[in-house]
Amino acid sequence: MKVKTILSYGLIAGLVTGASAVYASSDHSATNYNADLCNLLDPSSWVYQQHCMGGFSEDSAHIELAASGRSANIITQQVLLPTVKPVLFTEGAKKATLSRTVGPALRYESARFDASGADPEADIYGGTIGGAMDINNNMTVGVMVPYDYMDFSDSAIDTVNQTGMMLYAQYNIPLAGGRYNIGILGNTQYFYSDIEYQSDDDGLNTVGFGGGINFTANYDKFITSLAMTYQYNHDDGEIGDNELFKTGANVAYLPNDKIALNGFAVWTADLTDYNSADDHENYWDVGLELNYAFTETWNLGLGYKKVLDLDNFDSDQVYIGALWKF
Repeated sequence: MKVKTILSYGLIAGLVTGASAVYASSDHSATNYNADLCNLLDPSSWVYQQHCMGGFSEDSAHIELAASGRSANIITQQVLLPTVKPVLFTEGAKKATLSRTVGPALRYESARFDASGADPEADIYGGTIGGAMDINNNMTVGVMVPYDYMDFSDSAIDTVNQTGMMLYAQYNIPLAGGRYNIGILGNTQYFYSDIEYQSDDDGLNTVGFGGGINFTANYDKFITSLAMTYQYNHDDGEIGDNELFKTGANVAYLPNDKIALNGFAVWTADLTDYNSADDHENYWDVGLELNYAFTETWNLGLGYKKVLDLDNFDSDQVYIGALWKF
């Protein structure tokens, strides 16, 4: 994929035809960066990432914002390893033979990169609306529709509009009278990313699937969940095939029937085969969430999440979500 951008850079030192030369221009379109010139540049440099590659760059930091990372996060943290809701809300739902759940969630994320020659940042405003329905006492199916608007600064990418649809099904196996539960999940998704560069725009299609398993232990005041998942995605840009393995835990404390306090940590192993081994990193998502049940059918959640252990990426996210069961 060829990307056309107009940016001003200082000097780029390179070795051309056996001699040392200085390349400087106010019009650095991607068509000027042929394979020979790109081979002379440091793959970790900002110039290489923006002129020798298309779409999101090939590294774990950009995967976290790309559709493949976004879909894996949604499946892991909202479906496979969801935070615990208050007793008033969960027990009220059990009164129905088969329950249905719908609700929106809004988020703001501040993302910061550390690239050679620039320090780009992104303000991300997004949301997800989803619904789930019990088919029987063991099977639940659901749909998630996320949307994100990313506003970049100091970057060849100007803005990104990213949306998609995710379908999933989970089979639950209760144990010991319901004190424990094992869930087996399968999912599929499609995302479209409209990437606007400084002087051009491009579209990126991403399709994928995955599966996972979780285990929950309910000790009344304390509820603990463990989960792991494998997610595969393919896009028609430079990333191509992407593979993520995630495993994590959520611990909840319920001081009364209306409140649930959650703490969670998710470890991601990026199994993607990038051009450079240095772009392959493992990282953590950690966070806290407070849920308050207004009634047996309405719940409100407030949360904070941070990304850790990525060398060239730092992120802080706050979010709010509501759930309605009927």
